[in-house]
Amino acid sequence: MMKKNKTYIYKGVKAIVVCLLLGFATTACSDWNDHYVTDTSSEESANNSLWENIKGNAQLSEFADLVQKAGYTDVLNSSQTYTVWAPLNGTFDYATLAQEANAVLRKEFIQNHIAHNNYPATGTINERIFMLNEKVMNFSGNGSYSMDGISIAQVNLPGKNGVIHSLNGKLPFFENVYEAINTNTYSLDSLSKYYHSYDINQFDPSKSVVGPTVNGEITYLDSVFYENNTLYNRYNAYINREDSSYTMLLPTNTAWVRSKERLRNYFNYIPKLISKDPMLSGSEASKEITVKHTVLRDSLVDLYNLAGLTFNNNIVGNRPLKQLQTGQQLTADSLISTVNNRVYNEDTHDLFVGAQRINKSNGAVWVTDSIRIKSWNLWNPVISIQGEQNGYLAGVESGTSSRVTVLRADQNPDVAGSISGNAYREISPANASSNPSAHYYLPNILSTTYSIYVVFVPANILTNNVERIAPNIVQVTVSAANANGRVSERTLRTIRNDVTKVDTVYCGDFTFPVAYRGIENCNPYISLKSRVTAAQYNNKQNDRTMRIDCILLIPKELDTYRTAHPGYKYFDPFN
Repeated sequence: MMKKNKTYIYKGVKAIVVCLLLGFATTACSDWNDHYVTDTSSEESANNSLWENIKGNAQLSEFADLVQKAGYTDVLNSSQTYTVWAPLNGTFDYATLAQEANAVLRKEFIQNHIAHNNYPATGTINERIFMLNEKVMNFSGNGSYSMDGISIAQVNLPGKNGVIHSLNGKLPFFENVYEAINTNTYSLDSLSKYYHSYDINQFDPSKSVVGPTVNGEITYLDSVFYENNTLYNRYNAYINREDSSYTMLLPTNTAWVRSKERLRNYFNYIPKLISKDPMLSGSEASKEITVKHTVLRDSLVDLYNLAGLTFNNNIVGNRPLKQLQTGQQLTADSLISTVNNRVYNEDTHDLFVGAQRINKSNGAVWVTDSIRIKSWNLWNPVISIQGEQNGYLAGVESGTSSRVTVLRADQNPDVAGSISGNAYREISPANASSNPSAHYYLPNILSTTYSIYVVFVPANILTNNVERIAPNIVQVTVSAANANGRVSERTLRTIRNDVTKVDTVYCGDFTFPVAYRGIENCNPYISLKSRVTAAQYNNKQNDRTMRIDCILLIPKELDTYRTAHPGYKYFDPFN
């Protein structure tokens, strides 16, 4: 048997540690027996339970009625020790609360006025108290006392399982960021439905109030459940924690639906597509891949629809969010979300345009009708394939390859630019008459258009004492599935590089009709084929050895935007 009342119990041991760390006044912390031993004064109330004292107090009849409605009488009759801050009749909105659903009444009112352990009002007090619903209240005073700004009319009414303080009003209930997703004030149904689909309630018998044993089974007067949510880990955003500080953008239904429609364009999956190995031929080169296309699309669209909207306020660069108010200009060089994507300069301000700030107990939420994240700042970033990494290299034909390390201090000062990752791949011809080719897999491709660049390294990157310093002539071809899933090849162009620098060469644009991200063992690929004639090679006009620093796939929409906005700053894996 189990009464499914949700409570959230804060360990007394943790309260001791907090008190020691914060250096509270000696009178508040020196005698820890005050917190664990109920006052056994001669007053008649000391022989009664907390519930009996509440029920027998005519000035607390409204509070008693709500305690009974919420199913908390057995809890306050139990042997566990509590402190109750009970609002007097006529000092709070009793009639409104009496109409609330029991679950809401318990969490937002009853548990908001009760704490584990004994907190008598004596001497100088300045303590942060964790209530049963995990909200933190400030208990303070010296002679006269208050609880979170509400004055206490009568202190220290003892009971055999705790103490009661009578309040001149109701303690405020402040939603945290997680609880704000449930609010009925704004149209957040779509967000709320998605987020709460990952809720998990876990029973904790060690913190539940044990009742009588019935038919050999333990019953509980109050069953403690911890509300957990798997999205906390997925987004690295523990927005339910009262001791944290977060800023979260909450998209309304309008924003949620529009954003999902936008995202679906990037996650166009099809049921079957062909995966091809560029190093094989014939029937062995191709295999058919079956894709759970609807599940993959829907899960990734939902995932990215909420990713990038939450910020930990305690990260140094994010601290300006604590002071930002509705309509103000955010002054921050950059912000980094809990999923580790970074936005810069004007993009940081743009996130909050048109949004409304609402303060919460552990930070703030911003309700918005528009998710204003630029695609390349989150789900459609620049894709960088490092030339020297074996994991991306499908293979080399008519040649050999090796990894060459170039530390910045060793780089030839006559060569401008820098090498990403301090290394590149050198692809040399198998013999004097051959043109080598290199094939690289393209990871995490979405159904969108990319501007493709190849970064070449000149032969004299380490020294001018080399036989040949000449540009390459390279044909660039992309192989990817078409809208029907069949692999097709398209040559972008034949390119030449500038050997006076580490040269980033534009190869052309390519539109991928289907998405590959999340599909295992299936990638499109790019082929770099040397196209130097015998005469060009023999005259040392051109070089057949290709030195590849990296291949960049820049979303076309970003490439267009940065051209129109000189100096625009964004996350660039190359710089």
